[in-house]
Amino acid sequence: HHLDLARSVRDHAEEQRALATIGRTYLFCYESDQSKNSLKLAEDAFRKSLAIVDERLGGMVSEREISEMKA
Repeated sequence: HHLDLARSVRDHAEEQRALATIGRTYLFCYESDQSKNSLKLAEDAFRKSLAIVDERLGGMVSEREISEMKA
């Protein structure tokens, strides 16, 4: 929902935030279920999130915000 909306309006910063949230959610799932699938889904979401930071956000958001997104 958040991800779909961000993509529909082409808001790359919000798309990055949505993917980071999805990654954290799957990571929390992994902590409780120890499922390799949860860990893989978390990694995929985090990688997509970081790719957006590296490929689409330069010059669009402050360097401080980019650093926070990568943390």
